Amino acid sequence: MNKKYYLRVEAVNLSNFIYDTKDLNTIRGGGLLLLDSIDKLKGKFNSKLKSIATGASSGLFELTAKDINDAKNIRSCIESYVNNDNELKHATFVVDVLESGEGDTDFKANREKLIALNRWRQMQSPSVAVPSRCSKYDRPCQIDMVRPAIDKYFSESVYNRREYGKNKKQGFYKQLTGIELEYVNELSELTEDESRDNLNHKMAVIYIDGNSFGKIQSDAETQEELMCWDKTIKDYRKNMLTKLLNEIKDKEEWKNGVKIRLETLLWGGDEIMWIVPAWVGWWTLGFFYQQSKDWKFQDRPLKHAGGIVFCHHNAPI
Repeated sequence: MNKKYYLRVEAVNLSNFIYDTKDLNTIRGGGLLLLDSIDKLKGKFNSKLKSIATGASSGLFELTAKDINDAKNIRSCIESYVNNDNELKHATFVVDVLESGEGDTDFKANREKLIALNRWRQMQSPSVAVPSRCSKYDRPCQIDMVRPAIDKYFSESVYNRREYGKNKKQGFYKQLTGIELEYVNELSELTEDESRDNLNHKMAVIYIDGNSFGKIQSDAETQEELMCWDKTIKDYRKNMLTKLLNEIKDKEEWKNGVKIRLETLLWGGDEIMWIVPAWVGWWTLGFFYQQSKDWKFQDRPLKHAGGIVFCHHNAPI
């Protein structure tokens, strides 16, 4: 008779996969790779995993297996997959599995145990994914200045993230909202407008963080409650982004030719990071708070902390 298990996977040591360069495409690519990694796993192991809650770089799943050895084998297959996938192998993932209690009465405790197991595995893992092949060049990557270059300029990790960031940029918004638009690729394009006087080539970096979202998740007593939370916050964010794109798509202050001046560097979990032209910075932050002011989960208001920095387009991200 099959038994129910819980499996949790999380990308860790993000400083060495997202924040280790100042290159926009590489930063975007690292973030989008991790955002897409959980869906990629769900697609690959769809017959084995039932999604409970997924964030920007983590996923909690229900797993049905014959016994603990079968469950551990599936865990090993998932770990092997992310370690060998051409796009994900440069990130660090931790994967752990735990048997469910009878009747799901210990769901909250099991979830905390899984997080603890993930942290323990993280402490035993290298902080940087080591390249599997040697470089024929005796020089470092020209972007991260640490990893060995595999060609004249880039390490394999940077090259993969950079290409993913460039290619995925245009499809990210359509995938979430169904709205197909063309977007600028570089911050120089995003901020270029000589008619803006001293705001020409100035940008606004907006960071939004959910208040106590982690506590709301940890307070969930049942699998169904956590699944409801996951769907609620994703629907709110999706609808908000759809309204934002519909609002700005025909406004000249948001356009460079036919391209939309919008960059999303973080999306998912409880975080959002946008980069917009300086002249629409305050408007964008105000738009988010207007859209999110009535968000609730089980009659509990969902609030956000937000910050905005105005700077030159070539300031380090």
